[in-house]
Amino acid sequence: MLEVPRRTVSTPKGESAVTAMPVLMTCVLAIIVTGLALVAPGAHLFELIGKMRMDEAQYFVAQGIYRGWWIAGLLLPAACAANLALAVSARRDRIALALALTAAALIALIYRRYPSETRGMRAARGAPIAHRSPARVS
Repeated sequence: MLEVPRRTVSTPKGESAVTAMPVLMTCVLAIIVTGLALVAPGAHLFELIGKMRMDEAQYFVAQGIYRGWWIAGLLLPAACAANLALAVSARRDRIALALALTAAALIALIYRRYPSETRGMRAARGAPIAHRSPARVS
C-alpha cells in the first residue's frame, strides 16, 4: 500500500495550522473582494482622458454604457468589511493589521467621496440627488 507522507505547516510565532487557516482564508477573501471592488473605479480612471475629449452630447451618450454598474458599487462596503475582518483576525501581526486597516480606510474614503464627486453629473442630467450636504447656517 502506498503511504502519503504527512506535511507540517509552519506558521509564524508558533501558531498551529488550525488557527492560521481562518486568517489565510480571510486574507484571500479580502484580496479577491477588494480587487473586484476596484474594477469599476479603474475602468472610469482609464476612460477619463477619452471622456474629457468628448463634447457634452457625446459624453452623456457614452455614460449610458454604465447603466447597471451600480451593482459593482455594492462591492465597496463588502471590501471594507472584508478588510476589517482581516484586521481583526490578523491582529497579532502588526504589518497585516496596518495594511488591512489602511485598505479599509482608503476604501471608506472612496465610498465617502463618490456621492460628492458625482453630484454635478446627476444634477446636470436631472437625476435626483440622494446625498445632499446639510445646509450651512451662517
